[in-house]
Amino acid sequence: MKKNILKWSMLICLFVALVSCGNDDNDANDDSGLGNSFFTAEIEGANYDAGLIVAQMTSEKRYIAITTSETVGGGNALSVSIGSLANSAAPLAVGTYNTEDENNTAIIFLENGTTSYQTFDIDATGTVTITDLDEENMTISGNFQGTLTNFGNNETVTVTNGVFQNIEYTEN
Repeated sequence: MKKNILKWSMLICLFVALVSCGNDDNDANDDSGLGNSFFTAEIEGANYDAGLIVAQMTSEKRYIAITTSETVGGGNALSVSIGSLANSAAPLAVGTYNTEDENNTAIIFLENGTTSYQTFDIDATGTVTITDLDEENMTISGNFQGTLTNFGNNETVTVTNGVFQNIEYTEN
């Protein structure tokens, strides 16, 4: 179990690092082509609005990671991942995935400066719901919420009203 947590942590950190290196060219208010795609949430009651969104799905459709960084004001990075990299895992489908379920794992990860919080701690809870998975257009929509925990000091952060809408993903 600890190997899986370490593997997931490293994968999410890699995605966060990639997103952190981006620029602000994908501001949701410009003409960048984001259209009706968005990723929003409330972190401890404060609005989070993603300006950069990167989503990648495995070719077997068993796992997706959606990694974002904030448009303005804080430098937060928020990620949601759903599914499993295991060969025995079922493909993703519309439905709710609990962070406590090892078979179809859902993880919510927040990096706030140098501090990170996640739902794969024993005390952390949350859900991610896929409301639409359009394989033809390669888009995903859904919502999420959770109580995230910092491994170092057990401090918690609450993420509510999370929504990802028409997020385009690539396959690898």
